[in-house]
Amino acid sequence: MTRPSGRVKPGWLLGIVAVVLLTRLPAVLHRRAIDDEVYYAVVANEMLHGGLPYRDAVDRKPPLLYAVYWAVFRVAGFPNWVAVHLLAVAWTLATMGVLFLLGRRLFDARAGVLAALLYGAFQPILTLSNLAFSGELLMNLPLAAAVLVLLWAESGARREPLLAGALVGLAFLLKQPAGIGLLPLGVYALSRGHRRSGGWSVRDGWQAAVLVGVGFAAVLGLTAAVLASHGILAEAWYWVVRDHDVPHGPLDAVFWQRLEMRGGLFLLCTGPLVLGTWETLTARERWIDREPEREALLALVLASLVGTAASGRFFLHYFLQLLLPLALLAVALTAGAPALA
Repeated sequence: MTRPSGRVKPGWLLGIVAVVLLTRLPAVLHRRAIDDEVYYAVVANEMLHGGLPYRDAVDRKPPLLYAVYWAVFRVAGFPNWVAVHLLAVAWTLATMGVLFLLGRRLFDARAGVLAALLYGAFQPILTLSNLAFSGELLMNLPLAAAVLVLLWAESGARREPLLAGALVGLAFLLKQPAGIGLLPLGVYALSRGHRRSGGWSVRDGWQAAVLVGVGFAAVLGLTAAVLASHGILAEAWYWVVRDHDVPHGPLDAVFWQRLEMRGGLFLLCTGPLVLGTWETLTARERWIDREPEREALLALVLASLVGTAASGRFFLHYFLQLLLPLALLAVALTAGAPALA
């Protein structure tokens, strides 16, 4: 495992903040809801007046997303879109901060800064709707934090895998596709144990993989208990999980037409990230003694692709979940020789 190396210059940090502020300034100045924000606000408004989601106001997002909007409006007043969009700026900066720590942990401080900058620069790709305080934007923070926590785990650790799984559970409660983040965490745990990386044994790998699942299940179980106490567990299960038919699946020509059009736009706008990812995945020498990390990030790319395609609609903001692994993989090209523990 690499150790943090290099120092972070204040100018780098100012650059990160400047990128986010400049790219999100249109959203902050936009004193109205951006796309789906209005639906989340309707549910939150019902909650402010004593109503319940999935019963008094119906939408198909997980409950934690509505709770975040409820908290914002409870503090700042309803409807305060400036507060919502300022929180989106803070949330983006927090996600970039975690990406910095990930890049530094994997490579060095410069790679961490670049990973954060890449995420901040490419996050508002092409359309104003990607500046919305959406589920995809929200879920990226706990997902990135889950990866970071598991990277920090020592051999035989229990708290870190449990916390990583719990963070994936929180991400799922913000947007359903985040649940597939369990796959790369499991891949990392098993690969690290199999390769005995960082002193891990095969037993450590299996134990960590199981504990990640336990942490995830604990968060969902606690949430189910809270929903049941309010008498809306069945309604939440229906709207969050069951009511998600895919009218145009992979066997439908519409699925591939949408993928070609919107996926093509994503590739056009994020070409450097995609090319950098391809180059770093084929440059195996940059991952000497880091194979578990490489396999985990590759699994995160594949899982994010599945999450993006799950509904068959390919809205551009669905592609935001791909930016986490692409930013981390692309910066490997700029990193120096491995500084291994």
